[in-house]
Amino acid sequence: MPSVLRALLPAFALVACAAARAQGGPPMLTDDPGTPGAGHWELNFSSIVERTAGSSEVDFPYLDLNYGIGDRVQVTWQITWNAERPSGGPETSGLGASVVGLKWRFIDGGDRSWQISTFPQATFLLPGSDSDRRGLAARDPGLLIPFEIEKDLGLMSANLAVGRVLAPQGRSDLVGVGGGWSAGLALGREFAHGVELDAEIHVQTGPDPRDAEWVTAVGSRIDTSRNTTLLFSMGRDVRNTVSARASLLMYAGLQVRI
Repeated sequence: MPSVLRALLPAFALVACAAARAQGGPPMLTDDPGTPGAGHWELNFSSIVERTAGSSEVDFPYLDLNYGIGDRVQVTWQITWNAERPSGGPETSGLGASVVGLKWRFIDGGDRSWQISTFPQATFLLPGSDSDRRGLAARDPGLLIPFEIEKDLGLMSANLAVGRVLAPQGRSDLVGVGGGWSAGLALGREFAHGVELDAEIHVQTGPDPRDAEWVTAVGSRIDTSRNTTLLFSMGRDVRNTVSARASLLMYAGLQVRI
Protein backbone atom coordinates (compact mmCIF):
# COMPACT_ATOMS: atom_id res chain seq x y z
CA MET A 1 0.00 0.00 0.00
CA PRO A 2 2.73 2.61 0.73
CA SER A 3 4.24 1.99 -2.73
CA VAL A 4 0.81 2.64 -4.30
CA LEU A 5 0.50 5.98 -2.52
CA ARG A 6 4.06 7.00 -3.42
CA ALA A 7 3.35 6.27 -7.09
CA LEU A 8 0.33 8.58 -7.11
CA LEU A 9 1.59 11.38 -4.85
CA PRO A 10 3.22 13.49 -7.64
CA ALA A 11 0.01 13.42 -9.68
CA PHE A 12 -2.13 14.44 -6.69
CA ALA A 13 0.30 17.27 -5.95
CA LEU A 14 0.01 18.55 -9.53
CA VAL A 15 -3.78 18.49 -9.34
CA ALA A 16 -3.72 20.39 -6.06
CA CYS A 17 -1.73 23.24 -7.67
CA ALA A 18 -4.53 24.03 -10.10
CA ALA A 19 -7.38 26.47 -9.55
CA ALA A 20 -10.99 25.34 -9.95
CA ARG A 21 -13.51 22.52 -9.77
CA ALA A 22 -13.52 19.32 -11.90
CA GLN A 23 -15.35 15.95 -11.93
CA GLY A 24 -15.02 12.17 -12.15
CA GLY A 25 -16.19 9.85 -14.93
CA PRO A 26 -14.53 9.27 -18.34
CA PRO A 27 -11.64 9.14 -18.97
CA MET A 28 -11.08 8.01 -15.35
CA LEU A 29 -12.14 4.64 -13.91
CA THR A 30 -13.73 6.32 -10.89
CA ASP A 31 -17.23 7.52 -11.77
CA ASP A 32 -19.12 10.51 -10.35
CA PRO A 33 -22.81 11.26 -9.56
CA GLY A 34 -23.24 13.47 -12.63
CA THR A 35 -25.99 12.83 -15.22
CA PRO A 36 -26.61 14.42 -18.67
CA GLY A 37 -29.82 16.22 -17.66
CA ALA A 38 -33.41 15.70 -18.72
CA GLY A 39 -33.68 14.70 -22.38
CA HIS A 40 -29.95 15.08 -23.07
CA TRP A 41 -27.34 12.63 -24.38
CA GLU A 42 -23.71 12.19 -23.32
CA LEU A 43 -21.90 10.09 -25.93
CA ASN A 44 -18.32 8.90 -25.38
CA PHE A 45 -16.46 7.48 -28.40
CA SER A 46 -13.09 6.11 -27.36
CA SER A 47 -10.24 3.64 -27.61
CA ILE A 48 -8.74 1.76 -24.65
CA VAL A 49 -5.30 0.14 -24.75
CA GLU A 50 -3.89 -2.31 -22.19
CA ARG A 51 -0.38 -3.76 -22.42
CA THR A 52 1.16 -6.48 -20.28
CA ALA A 53 4.38 -8.46 -20.60
CA GLY A 54 2.50 -11.23 -22.40
CA SER A 55 -0.06 -9.52 -24.58
CA SER A 56 -1.75 -6.32 -25.73
CA GLU A 57 -5.48 -5.54 -25.91
CA VAL A 58 -7.25 -2.76 -27.77
CA ASP A 59 -10.93 -1.89 -27.33
CA PHE A 60 -11.93 0.14 -30.39
CA PRO A 61 -14.43 1.47 -30.93
CA TYR A 62 -15.58 1.66 -27.32
CA LEU A 63 -19.05 3.22 -27.19
CA ASP A 64 -20.43 4.62 -23.93
CA LEU A 65 -23.93 6.02 -24.52
CA ASN A 66 -25.77 7.86 -21.72
CA TYR A 67 -29.25 9.43 -21.71
CA GLY A 68 -30.79 11.62 -19.02
CA ILE A 69 -34.27 10.83 -17.69
CA GLY A 70 -35.14 13.81 -15.54
CA ASP A 71 -32.37 15.78 -13.86
CA ARG A 72 -31.09 12.96 -11.61
CA VAL A 73 -31.42 9.69 -13.58
CA GLN A 74 -29.24 8.30 -16.37
CA VAL A 75 -29.50 5.13 -18.46
CA THR A 76 -26.29 3.73 -19.94
CA TRP A 77 -25.27 1.25 -22.62
CA GLN A 78 -21.65 0.35 -23.33
CA ILE A 79 -20.33 -1.91 -26.08
CA THR A 80 -16.89 -2.45 -27.61
CA TRP A 81 -14.96 -4.33 -30.27
CA ASN A 82 -12.05 -6.21 -28.63
CA ALA A 83 -8.76 -7.14 -30.26
CA GLU A 84 -6.17 -9.19 -28.34
CA ARG A 85 -2.69 -10.14 -29.49
CA PRO A 86 -0.47 -12.44 -27.38
CA SER A 87 3.26 -11.85 -27.72
CA GLY A 88 4.37 -13.78 -30.79
CA GLY A 89 0.84 -15.03 -31.50
CA PRO A 90 -2.02 -14.22 -33.88
CA GLU A 91 -4.57 -11.51 -33.14
CA THR A 92 -8.08 -12.45 -32.02
CA SER A 93 -10.92 -9.95 -32.29
CA GLY A 94 -14.66 -9.79 -31.81
CA LEU A 95 -17.58 -8.08 -30.15
CA GLY A 96 -17.07 -7.61 -26.42
CA ALA A 97 -19.61 -7.87 -23.61
CA SER A 98 -22.31 -5.23 -23.24
CA VAL A 99 -22.93 -3.17 -20.11
CA VAL A 100 -26.29 -1.62 -19.23
CA GLY A 101 -26.73 0.59 -16.19
CA LEU A 102 -29.08 2.94 -14.37
CA LYS A 103 -27.65 5.85 -12.35
CA TRP A 104 -29.74 7.67 -9.75
CA ARG A 105 -28.40 10.73 -7.92
CA PHE A 106 -30.53 10.52 -4.78
CA ILE A 107 -28.71 13.30 -2.89
CA ASP A 108 -28.00 16.56 -4.72
CA GLY A 109 -26.80 19.47 -2.62
CA GLY A 110 -25.63 21.49 -5.61
CA ASP A 111 -22.17 22.09 -7.03
CA ARG A 112 -20.65 23.11 -3.70
CA SER A 113 -22.16 20.43 -1.48
CA TRP A 114 -22.58 16.66 -1.27
CA GLN A 115 -23.79 14.66 -4.27
CA ILE A 116 -24.39 10.91 -3.94
CA SER A 117 -25.62 8.39 -6.49
CA THR A 118 -25.94 4.67 -7.07
CA PHE A 119 -25.19 3.12 -10.48
CA PRO A 120 -26.03 -0.62 -10.82
CA GLN A 121 -24.53 -2.09 -14.00
CA ALA A 122 -25.07 -5.51 -15.59
CA THR A 123 -22.53 -7.11 -17.93
CA PHE A 124 -23.63 -9.72 -20.48
CA LEU A 125 -22.99 -11.12 -23.96
CA LEU A 126 -25.31 -10.13 -26.79
CA PRO A 127 -27.33 -13.06 -28.25
CA GLY A 128 -25.40 -14.90 -30.94
CA SER A 129 -21.98 -13.70 -29.80
CA ASP A 130 -19.19 -16.29 -29.75
CA SER A 131 -16.62 -14.07 -28.04
CA ASP A 132 -16.61 -16.33 -24.99
CA ARG A 133 -15.32 -19.25 -27.09
CA ARG A 134 -12.48 -17.07 -28.36
CA GLY A 135 -11.51 -15.83 -24.91
CA LEU A 136 -12.62 -12.24 -25.51
CA ALA A 137 -15.48 -12.15 -22.99
CA ALA A 138 -17.12 -14.34 -20.36
CA ARG A 139 -20.41 -16.11 -21.11
CA ASP A 140 -22.00 -15.66 -17.68
CA PRO A 141 -23.38 -12.25 -16.69
CA GLY A 142 -22.02 -10.09 -13.89
CA LEU A 143 -23.34 -7.24 -11.77
CA LEU A 144 -21.66 -4.17 -10.25
CA ILE A 145 -23.54 -2.24 -7.53
CA PRO A 146 -21.57 0.94 -6.71
CA PHE A 147 -22.18 4.20 -4.89
CA GLU A 148 -20.55 7.45 -6.03
CA ILE A 149 -19.88 10.44 -3.78
CA GLU A 150 -18.69 13.88 -4.92
CA LYS A 151 -17.72 16.90 -2.82
CA ASP A 152 -16.12 20.21 -3.72
CA LEU A 153 -13.33 20.68 -1.19
CA GLY A 154 -12.45 24.19 -2.33
CA LEU A 155 -8.87 23.36 -3.29
CA MET A 156 -10.08 20.50 -5.48
CA SER A 157 -13.06 18.27 -6.17
CA ALA A 158 -13.06 14.71 -4.78
CA ASN A 159 -14.94 11.70 -6.16
CA LEU A 160 -15.18 8.46 -4.21
CA ALA A 161 -16.80 5.33 -5.68
CA VAL A 162 -17.24 2.03 -3.81
CA GLY A 163 -19.12 -0.99 -5.13
CA ARG A 164 -19.74 -4.70 -4.82
CA VAL A 165 -18.97 -6.94 -7.79
CA LEU A 166 -21.27 -9.96 -8.05
CA ALA A 167 -20.06 -12.60 -10.49
CA PRO A 168 -20.50 -16.37 -10.95
CA GLN A 169 -17.62 -18.77 -10.73
CA GLY A 170 -14.99 -18.10 -13.36
CA ARG A 171 -15.68 -14.42 -14.13
CA SER A 172 -11.97 -13.59 -14.05
CA ASP A 173 -12.61 -10.42 -16.07
CA LEU A 174 -14.47 -9.04 -13.05
CA VAL A 175 -11.55 -9.98 -10.78
CA GLY A 176 -11.80 -12.94 -8.48
CA VAL A 177 -13.88 -16.10 -8.50
CA GLY A 178 -17.36 -15.17 -7.33
CA GLY A 179 -16.83 -11.40 -7.47
CA GLY A 180 -15.24 -8.93 -5.10
CA TRP A 181 -15.09 -5.20 -4.45
CA SER A 182 -14.33 -2.12 -6.55
CA ALA A 183 -13.25 1.27 -5.18
CA GLY A 184 -11.69 4.44 -6.52
CA LEU A 185 -10.70 7.94 -5.44
CA ALA A 186 -10.31 10.69 -8.05
CA LEU A 187 -9.19 14.27 -7.43
CA GLY A 188 -9.62 16.93 -10.09
CA ARG A 189 -9.14 20.62 -10.83
CA GLU A 190 -9.86 22.91 -13.76
CA PHE A 191 -6.64 24.92 -14.11
CA ALA A 192 -7.66 26.89 -17.22
CA HIS A 193 -11.01 27.56 -18.83
CA GLY A 194 -12.18 24.29 -20.38
CA VAL A 195 -9.02 22.38 -19.40
CA GLU A 196 -8.92 20.12 -16.36
CA LEU A 197 -6.51 17.65 -14.82
CA ASP A 198 -7.43 14.57 -12.78
CA ALA A 199 -5.57 11.91 -10.82
CA GLU A 200 -6.91 8.71 -9.33
CA ILE A 201 -6.17 5.52 -7.48
CA HIS A 202 -8.45 2.55 -8.20
CA VAL A 203 -8.58 -0.97 -6.76
CA GLN A 204 -10.58 -4.05 -7.66
CA THR A 205 -10.42 -7.13 -5.44
CA GLY A 206 -11.48 -10.73 -5.39
CA PRO A 207 -13.44 -12.32 -2.52
CA ASP A 208 -10.20 -12.15 -0.54
CA PRO A 209 -9.23 -8.44 -0.38
CA ARG A 210 -5.56 -9.44 -0.51
CA ASP A 211 -6.11 -10.48 -4.13
CA ALA A 212 -6.37 -7.15 -5.92
CA GLU A 213 -5.41 -4.97 -8.86
CA TRP A 214 -4.21 -1.47 -7.94
CA VAL A 215 -4.23 1.16 -10.71
CA THR A 216 -2.95 4.73 -10.66
CA ALA A 217 -3.68 7.14 -13.49
CA VAL A 218 -3.70 10.78 -14.54
CA GLY A 219 -6.09 12.24 -17.08
CA SER A 220 -7.34 15.39 -18.73
CA ARG A 221 -10.49 16.82 -20.30
CA ILE A 222 -10.15 19.58 -22.89
CA ASP A 223 -13.25 21.33 -24.21
CA THR A 224 -13.05 21.88 -27.96
CA SER A 225 -16.53 23.45 -28.21
CA ARG A 226 -19.61 23.96 -26.09
CA ASN A 227 -20.73 20.39 -26.78
CA THR A 228 -17.50 18.43 -27.34
CA THR A 229 -14.59 17.46 -25.09
CA LEU A 230 -11.39 15.54 -25.73
CA LEU A 231 -10.74 12.83 -23.12
CA PHE A 232 -7.37 11.29 -22.28
CA SER A 233 -5.87 9.29 -19.43
CA MET A 234 -2.79 7.16 -18.89
CA GLY A 235 -2.00 4.81 -16.04
CA ARG A 236 -0.58 1.46 -15.01
CA ASP A 237 -0.86 -1.31 -12.46
CA VAL A 238 1.25 -0.61 -9.42
CA ARG A 239 0.25 -3.93 -7.88
CA ASN A 240 -1.66 -6.88 -9.31
CA THR A 241 -2.03 -10.29 -7.66
CA VAL A 242 -4.94 -11.56 -9.79
CA SER A 243 -3.60 -11.30 -13.35
CA ALA A 244 -0.63 -10.08 -15.41
CA ARG A 245 0.48 -6.59 -14.37
CA ALA A 246 -0.42 -3.92 -16.93
CA SER A 247 2.50 -1.67 -17.85
CA LEU A 248 0.19 0.67 -19.77
CA LEU A 249 -3.50 1.53 -19.46
CA MET A 250 -4.51 4.29 -21.87
CA TYR A 251 -7.84 5.90 -22.73
CA ALA A 252 -8.36 8.37 -25.59
CA GLY A 253 -11.72 9.60 -26.78
CA LEU A 254 -14.24 12.28 -27.66
CA GLN A 255 -17.29 13.22 -25.62
CA VAL A 256 -20.31 14.68 -27.42
CA ARG A 257 -23.18 16.26 -25.49
CA ILE A 258 -26.53 16.73 -27.20
